[in-house]
Amino acid sequence: MIVNLCLDILLVLFIIATAYILFQKRNWRFGLVVKKGETIVQDGMQGLATTLGRLKTNDVHFKEITVARKQGMVTYRPKKKSIEYLNLKNGRTHETTGEVIGGEEVTFSLPANDFETCLTYLPLLLGEAFIAVSGAAMYRLTDELAVLGPYLFLLIYNLAFTLIRSDHLPVIEEIMTILLTFYIEATLYPGLNGGDFQSCLVSAYVGVGLYLFFSVLARLFLSLNLNRFLGKQTLWDYFRKLAALLILIISILNIALADEIMGSYNWITLFGVQFQPSEMVKILLLVVLVIPDQRLFGERKSSFLFFGISAYCFLYALIIGDSGLLVQLGVIFVLAILIQCSRLLLSLVAIGLSVVAVLILPSLSSTAFSRIQGWLGSNASIWKSLTGAGSFENFTTYGYQSVHALVAAFTNGGLLGNQSFDVLKNITAANSDLVMALISQRHGSIMLVLLLGLLILLILAVMQNVRQQFKLNQTLSALSLAAVFCAIVLNVGGTFSIIPLTGVVNPAVSAGISASISYGTMFGIMAHTSVSKAYWKDIQKWEEVSDEVY
Repeated sequence: MIVNLCLDILLVLFIIATAYILFQKRNWRFGLVVKKGETIVQDGMQGLATTLGRLKTNDVHFKEITVARKQGMVTYRPKKKSIEYLNLKNGRTHETTGEVIGGEEVTFSLPANDFETCLTYLPLLLGEAFIAVSGAAMYRLTDELAVLGPYLFLLIYNLAFTLIRSDHLPVIEEIMTILLTFYIEATLYPGLNGGDFQSCLVSAYVGVGLYLFFSVLARLFLSLNLNRFLGKQTLWDYFRKLAALLILIISILNIALADEIMGSYNWITLFGVQFQPSEMVKILLLVVLVIPDQRLFGERKSSFLFFGISAYCFLYALIIGDSGLLVQLGVIFVLAILIQCSRLLLSLVAIGLSVVAVLILPSLSSTAFSRIQGWLGSNASIWKSLTGAGSFENFTTYGYQSVHALVAAFTNGGLLGNQSFDVLKNITAANSDLVMALISQRHGSIMLVLLLGLLILLILAVMQNVRQQFKLNQTLSALSLAAVFCAIVLNVGGTFSIIPLTGVVNPAVSAGISASISYGTMFGIMAHTSVSKAYWKDIQKWEEVSDEVY
């Protein structure tokens, strides 16, 4: 209980210190200041790339019919110490400080910033202290020196990105590594209850390693010049096609080799290893849904991949009976439309998806149907379970898992946790689907509230970090955040019977190897910054500009 109290205090201090840093950073600008004549139309908050054209989705909007819907894109190149204009109609670039577009003179300059902050390294120190205390507590519980390995990986990861990032503020990285301490605990949980501890320890090493590896791999991928033309197409066009092909291959293998588990067919076994191919489909669809900067939403080539592959993925989710996957795909699909096209189309698609979900979701599988009926109360409902219907002891009824989760989280766990008695010991998926109940039981409901605060902090950090990204990366970050947020809502809601159970795991918290690939990649996308140290120096030297935007 003393250890849990220490962890609570460290996490409270981390949240307060990080929130303060984010508040100090709220006016930091990394993009170009754009003026039409003497009027400032963008002050640098838009990100590293500034798009110009007739579409309202552009950063600088022109009404003149002579201006293309996507006319051009302007960026600063720190190596050349110059501002570069990319003509999106022909792919040609040239250096500039101003252009005449639609009869109007448009000028570009770097913003001025005051990057002085206090308490810069305090979040890092508190985050590292949280990881160290968690590792020490697990070592004390297991008396196994090898258990400290995954925690050491997390400590090194945070220190490395503090040095690598130009702002030296790896907020999103720290949030991920704090969450991964609970992932380690959840992965070791079966071994702590009489299972094969060494096997669980190997899984913890592999899972943490994959989370960190794919987060780094995502950063390296986004460091490429994805808008560079290779012939008549950009590098991103080729990646979209490759992602579409991989979705087809992976989904067909899934359907052909699937093992049925709880009415769903989203698990396959290869070479003795069981994993979920749908997790890889999730991240590949993000690539397909992002339209290149040079393309218009609605173009025949872009639309075929966007709508065709999305429809195929929805069908794939229906075939394998994965209701959680269907919901996540729907969320990122609608958000991709919202970001990249008109509101009218968004409304039509959103309504259509809602109708389809209501009509089809109950028939996904007998298990999904019974979960929904149980949640609605026409079967053995949670309310009946809590008032003596007996499902607390009857594992065949819907309420069995959820009632145990509620009792474990709030009755047994209390405010500071209870590790002396385990309500979830014999409950299926206690360390994955019901992981939040497990955390609340072991660490208390205070920790549950603090994890909610950590989620809010993650959203705010991503909203700030997109200012340090190019357009394509910004869209990927938004879709990744939506996928992570949706997974958390489905997992927590299902655990505590706010919504039916879907089998969706909690990113960076629930035990499992498959999810480490998709969510590790998503965290890497959200944390990526394209602001180099040279760029950082240049935007501090530039002449001061007005903050007023008209």
